Amino acid sequence: MTAALSLPDLLAGRTEPAGYVSFLSALVHHGVLIDSPALIQIASPERAGRCRDVVPGPVDFHLIPRDLHFGWAWERFEGVNVPVASPEKALVDWLHLVEEECLDPRLEEIEWDALDLGRLEALCREAGVDPEPLLGQSRRLLDTSHVQWRLRWEGAPPPLPDSSPPGRSGT
Repeated sequence: MTAALSLPDLLAGRTEPAGYVSFLSALVHHGVLIDSPALIQIASPERAGRCRDVVPGPVDFHLIPRDLHFGWAWERFEGVNVPVASPEKALVDWLHLVEEECLDPRLEEIEWDALDLGRLEALCREAGVDPEPLLGQSRRLLDTSHVQWRLRWEGAPPPLPDSSPPGRSGT
């Protein structure tokens, strides 16, 4: 039986990390998405595939073009210091992966108000992704959630419970 690798060892590179935590894993880490993937998802310009014997858990590597290897910082993730994509970059990476692998983008599950939409737009443009469909979706979902919030908090208050003694009507 081989010893498990640590996530920092797995991501170690000569001059820069061989990859960084991104996609759904980083979105969950930043509180932008609630539903956590079963595997830690890594964006890497060098390798693809799965590595099971990793602490803190199995890792799924997804190839990204080398020119998209930006937008991450060293952070504490699952108890270790590793490179992690910003929430906006993780979303850009996820959209790239969705396009490459024909996946469901799950945009309705994103906590849009947790993102810096200006930064998201800039990262989309830097990555060569048209930001308008994404920003339009975010605006629609934000508008819908704000309307629902206003109706819930500014609408008619719920009826008060009847305060008459048991067995008697309120009149």
